[in-house]
Amino acid sequence: MATLTISGCGKKNSELIKGRWKINDLTVPGPDMSKMTPEEAEYYKKAMTDQTEKMLATGYYDFKDGGICFYELDGQKFEGKWRMSEDEKKLYTKDKKSTQEEEFNITELTEGVLIIEKGEGKELVRITMKKEAE
Repeated sequence: MATLTISGCGKKNSELIKGRWKINDLTVPGPDMSKMTPEEAEYYKKAMTDQTEKMLATGYYDFKDGGICFYELDGQKFEGKWRMSEDEKKLYTKDKKSTQEEEFNITELTEGVLIIEKGEGKELVRITMKKEAE
């Protein structure tokens, strides 16, 4: 079970989240390599390492007023919408070219750190971000 940390001198999460956040740590599920040949496993391991390095080098989320967001993942730039649940413990993002929202649990949100998660166990995705200076 995740712990929720919220800190920001009385600011609501919907205010704390606004701004540009640089991805600085990432946990993503990988394929089951035990069922692969050594060559396939090596290929996927290298591909996942390359993808993670790219996301850590260039990945960000930029949450704007009015529920607009811009983000870069895997070297691709996206524009979309964001919103929070009524209790401000969940973040929803949606690419403007998609009909489906992604739901994240906000496990930490302060003036300088944002951690969001989705999934559980082996399917857990965790994105840790640091706020960039404005």
